[in-house]
Amino acid sequence: NRVWSLGPTLSGTLLDFGDTSAQVERARAAYDASVASYRETVLEALQEVEDNLVELNTLQGEIASQQRAAEAAGESARVTRNQYEAGMIDYLDVATTENSRLSAQQSLLSLQSTQWVSSVALIAALGGGWQQETQPQ
Repeated sequence: NRVWSLGPTLSGTLLDFGDTSAQVERARAAYDASVASYRETVLEALQEVEDNLVELNTLQGEIASQQRAAEAAGESARVTRNQYEAGMIDYLDVATTENSRLSAQQSLLSLQSTQWVSSVALIAALGGGWQQETQPQ
């Protein structure tokens, strides 16, 4: 009796008409899709980090250049003020050079602000983060 009851079960397992191999292929395809998705995520993260590093490097050069320009504008404003105090030029020239000095400083501050934002973006792209500290009550 056991042999006859085992027969249909065994033949059902042996004659599944490719269902088991199809399930294996589906599992392999799902695995391949998961691996591809993971690789894409990693590559996107690396691209984001690289973009932020390039931006920071570019900003570093721009900031150095703008610092020199701001220092030169400050020196020019100082010289112009001394000339005005000596009575050599009128105040309009002083106002113009002061305007140039302030404009150069504003550009420098804008570049530094962009650098800070890019630094935070780089930290976030590297997976870093921060949490606000909760105040004890």
